[in-house]
Amino acid sequence: MNENKRTLLSFGYKEEMVDACKKMGLNIVSLVDPWDKPEYLPPCKDGESRVFTQDNTKNELILSALAREGKLSFDAAVSPFETTLVSCSFISQVVSKPFIEPLTAIAFRDKSFQKKLLRNKLPVADLWFIEDVNKFEIREQYPYPIILKPVAGAGTSHTYKVDNEQELISHIRKHAEDRSLPQSMIIEEFINGEEGHVDGWISNGQLQLFTVSKYGQPLINIHQGALVQSIALRPELHKDLYDRLEGFVSEALMTLGLENGVFHMEFFYNKDEDKFTFSECGARIGGGLIAHMFSHMFKIDINEILVRLALGEEVLWDNDNKTSEYTGWIYLPTISPDTKSLPDVSILKKRPGVTKVVYNWKPGQEIQDTRVSTVHRTGMALVVGDSEEQVKDRMHALIRYFLELTEINK
Repeated sequence: MNENKRTLLSFGYKEEMVDACKKMGLNIVSLVDPWDKPEYLPPCKDGESRVFTQDNTKNELILSALAREGKLSFDAAVSPFETTLVSCSFISQVVSKPFIEPLTAIAFRDKSFQKKLLRNKLPVADLWFIEDVNKFEIREQYPYPIILKPVAGAGTSHTYKVDNEQELISHIRKHAEDRSLPQSMIIEEFINGEEGHVDGWISNGQLQLFTVSKYGQPLINIHQGALVQSIALRPELHKDLYDRLEGFVSEALMTLGLENGVFHMEFFYNKDEDKFTFSECGARIGGGLIAHMFSHMFKIDINEILVRLALGEEVLWDNDNKTSEYTGWIYLPTISPDTKSLPDVSILKKRPGVTKVVYNWKPGQEIQDTRVSTVHRTGMALVVGDSEEQVKDRMHALIRYFLELTEINK
């Protein structure tokens, strides 16, 4: 590593973040813990190094690891992932400079506190906080169906749609009996409608470029086998929607205290009532292929945007939002435990509209069940087309083709 270059600390390994730093002429140190599966990571590139910790959410372990390595001074620190946002905020006060203050980080991590802050600002779901599942007692009649989920969860893990009191008691009892499961939970009103997301950045309190996307199905449906999929709506063709959501998003970000940073916000839209309801928001780049979708649509690397904002730069968008096609992405389905290898990426990219394929599973790893969480995936594909329907049809055709090929590779 070049000691004369500025250095970024990243909480967790993300290849796109490494590439962005290389392009910007920065060094990067990635904090890597068992969640990153370090044995499967590629070799370090020029300007990149890694520090192993036992747990990237434990401040004492993080600071000890950095101290042992003599790496205690950075130009900026970022968290590409939901679970390490708060740790990054605290540790940055010691080894760098605060990018996102701790209370702001908590507002974007604790979804109960988040909704409390927004309740009188935007439509949000009613919720009930369960501090400890071991002490929970049903004291009222909830408006079933309801959603039961962790206070600080990620990727729909341990998130349940509950249809009656008996199911609620069963889930609560399961968590109470297994201390490895989340112990603080939220009961949340179930919101009918289409689920969507908004992704972009804010600089000096002003919302900059953002995209509005529609999920193929509400994310909770993955537990019944639905694949995560999303299609971004083109700003110039959906101007009314973008105009309506601009104020909605700005109000949420400013209320939660984010003046500089990237964000991934989820919402529900009820067509009958023509109403948007806030779901939740993270102060991070969205998962899946959202960063690649952003790059394809606007030729902008949002990973680089995050780094520049963390370094204290003002990052403004003064161009028009012209796009040439609809862009979507979809998870590849869970594969058979007997699968020995995956189809060559070049074969899948020959399918109509398929511009990128990324594999997250490597031979030798445990097969990921995509029904458990949105962070479990075999791989993902970016697909483009002339309309929403064409993108959707192409994505589904790709999935069928992928399953045919993986059957051959057993």
